[in-house]
Amino acid sequence: MQPRQRSRLVWAMLLLLWNFTLLLASHQVCLVFARIYDDCDPVSYAVFPASLPFDYATTLRNYTAASDGSWAQLAIQIDASGLWETHAFVRCGFDTANHADFNTSGTVQQVHAVPPRGLALTDTLQAGYVGYGVFQPYTIRAFQTPEYLTGSLFQSLVQANYIQGWQCNASTPAAWCQAPYAVGCSPSIHEFVDPGTYECTGDYGNLTHLERLLRNSTLSIDVLVVSQVDADWRKVLQNGTLDASALNVSVLFLGEDYEPTPLGRAEYVKLFGLLFGIPDQIKDQFRDIALNYEEAKSVAHSAASRPSVLYGYAYGSTFYFGSKYQATFLRDANAYYVFGENDEQLPSELAYCFTNGIQLGQPDSGVNFTLVGANSSHFWTGFSITTPTEKTVRQVLQNYTYAANWTAVVCDNLYDATKQTNPNPIFEQGVLRPDLVLRDQIRIFHPELEPGYTFNYYRKMQSSGPLFCPFASPVPSSQPGTHLEVLFVFQSIPRVFVDIQQTKLRALLANLVQVEPNHVYLWYPTNVTTWLDARMVGSASSPTSSPLVGTNNSVFMIAQLYSPAYRDLAVSLSQANVAAAIQQVLRDQGSMYTNTTVLTAATPSQTYVGGSGPASGLGTGALIGIIVGTFVGGVVLAAIGTFAFVETRYHKRKRAIWQ
Repeated sequence: MQPRQRSRLVWAMLLLLWNFTLLLASHQVCLVFARIYDDCDPVSYAVFPASLPFDYATTLRNYTAASDGSWAQLAIQIDASGLWETHAFVRCGFDTANHADFNTSGTVQQVHAVPPRGLALTDTLQAGYVGYGVFQPYTIRAFQTPEYLTGSLFQSLVQANYIQGWQCNASTPAAWCQAPYAVGCSPSIHEFVDPGTYECTGDYGNLTHLERLLRNSTLSIDVLVVSQVDADWRKVLQNGTLDASALNVSVLFLGEDYEPTPLGRAEYVKLFGLLFGIPDQIKDQFRDIALNYEEAKSVAHSAASRPSVLYGYAYGSTFYFGSKYQATFLRDANAYYVFGENDEQLPSELAYCFTNGIQLGQPDSGVNFTLVGANSSHFWTGFSITTPTEKTVRQVLQNYTYAANWTAVVCDNLYDATKQTNPNPIFEQGVLRPDLVLRDQIRIFHPELEPGYTFNYYRKMQSSGPLFCPFASPVPSSQPGTHLEVLFVFQSIPRVFVDIQQTKLRALLANLVQVEPNHVYLWYPTNVTTWLDARMVGSASSPTSSPLVGTNNSVFMIAQLYSPAYRDLAVSLSQANVAAAIQQVLRDQGSMYTNTTVLTAATPSQTYVGGSGPASGLGTGALIGIIVGTFVGGVVLAAIGTFAFVETRYHKRKRAIWQ
């Protein structure tokens, strides 16, 4: 054979070998990925819709589905740094070999056969989604701490040992609580203090105990659901400490804890609609909840005023302020919360408090509490998270001794979501029904909007003695005397910094205008334009010629002043140059107020009730007196004129007769 022919033959053989290798490799890939997903309930036949919008949840995106509805996939954010995973949901009995369109991008990390026969849950929120969202409570077969479950059905299932736990305590056999240890837990030298008692249980129970439940064929657990409140779960699942895939168990990671809005967190129920093959039904249910929430929010913002509120609780040696999730609730309930107002623009001091809390017992604790408005807020809620059995203000103060003089305490405005305890249903149901939670909060902050409303989750702490509330109530507008309203605009200052100076401002106004301090009432309007327009009706000013040009991101405060005497309070305000005086008082409070500007936004509105005002400004009573006096005087003059006319005619007639 010639060298050239031999060379061609070698190249041909190499090419043939290469093609065979590619064919074998492709065949092996098919063998590796081909799988029938039958760890599920074969009775159900899921059909996934072509589209499933997520309008509120920011940690769920990129939903796609097969044209025949046999599978769907969704991207889920699973940690705070922005890590995403793609999860697929397939019809029970799904065979990947028959669906060339499945996972063509190769990005699917978890595949869930729909619907599952049994679930293992790690958080009460998940139980809410399953039990009250998709109405599948009987699929819950394992829960880390079953005694935390609420509702009569859940509790009966726990008592019947239908739902089993994997925590380790004195009643747990020692063999069930050996290494690998609890998530987030570093065991000490002594594994057990007493036989059967695990010393280091951690927050999530023992993994050996959990694995025993996942292997239990009678429980038929197909899916382990994990909320990403702690990255340790992902760590033990990724490093093989707990190998769920070896047990034919898929892991559904949730990112609901990263949702900053109540409706965003509630929309996760659609994810469970996918898991149980009923996405369209759950989508319709969620739509009704979202509509109810938006309607309640609209009602809340129809209230005239916007009170301030503190959300916070102590845990250990630190006082914490909740999250953006709670802040959104308060903002939607038309309450002012310092961390609910564009918190990405907070001054550095406030941002630090929001992130790290306030260390109790430190020399600057009082300054920090003042900074966040804790001691000047009208309401306080959230304090019973760590001590949910408190019922009276006195019991609350046993745990918060430093709060005895806070405004919400002395004004008897302490509320919390502990209407039911041991356990508390809000942890399961509240995430699904944010509309009911919002209505509870609206009832707290704006009781006049729905006076007959009954709380679902909240209750008021019982008063423990006489109250000395520093905030004066507004004088009724029907009370005789002089009533005046004036609008102030505060620029280059957050509202909380105005709030904490209210006592000084009330005293200053009372002194400058010469009225009693309890006749000065300060409040913040929900919509300042609406308030102004209502006072411009019938006046020469046009509602469109607003005096608020250039006042974006400003704080608006209305001062209501009253005097039992009929005085011209507007003239007193003008002569005292009150806005400039307030500005100077605030700037004297320190560097945080250096750039503060205070303006009077509109002409004060002044009325006189039940009497005559001074000559420079006649009130309603004076006008009525003038009108009545003029009328009576006219009648008297007319009578005198008539009498004179008749008398003259009579005498003329009498003279004519004599003549």
